[in-house]
Amino acid sequence: MFSVLLLMAGCSGDDATPPPGAVVLVSPAGSEVCVKGKTTSGTTTSMVAFSWKAAEGAENYRVDVTNLNTQAKVSQTVKGVTFSTALDVNAYYSWQITALNGGGESSSEAFGFYLSGTPASNYAPFPAELTFPTMDAVLSAGSESALSVSFQWMGTDLDNDVAGYLFYLDQADASTQVGSLLSSGAVTHSLDRGKTYFWKVVTTDKAGNNSTSAVASFSIQ
Repeated sequence: MFSVLLLMAGCSGDDATPPPGAVVLVSPAGSEVCVKGKTTSGTTTSMVAFSWKAAEGAENYRVDVTNLNTQAKVSQTVKGVTFSTALDVNAYYSWQITALNGGGESSSEAFGFYLSGTPASNYAPFPAELTFPTMDAVLSAGSESALSVSFQWMGTDLDNDVAGYLFYLDQADASTQVGSLLSSGAVTHSLDRGKTYFWKVVTTDKAGNNSTSAVASFSIQ
């Protein structure tokens, strides 16, 4: 009887499939200065090849490529560790790979790159990455009628000549500029509770180029 119980216990182990291991991106490299793919239609689009290292236990990979200027997204699930797609030139992109199997998923870090068309002596900055508050965040004012919100973002420029940031905030579409040119990626404002806000950042460089971040909304309760 005792041996039968041991046998039953040995057969009742957890057979769940573990999620895939980590995904390592290869190309395009992070913050690559100028990626020029194979032109497919005049100078408006180019084929860009993406590659990454195989993740342990992965059955498929989801490729997500986002145009940081327009927020348009290409998403495709593939079997192998390469993927090519046509993208608009003269634009900044981020890309990320998610390894998939029956046990779950594992996402890589996101890499950014610039897809060049006609070579330029100076490139526009990357659209700023809004780090706080993030999209759809809910902030608590506690028992207070207002909350001091510390907005934070990250700006990157291939030429390392960022001149500053213009901050936009309102309760409709982030079309209202608040204050003057900022020299750092942070600013604090006191905002009323019980409302939803929209914000974005425009990054400018010393050559007069600029780029606009995505719009993020958040609420204060």
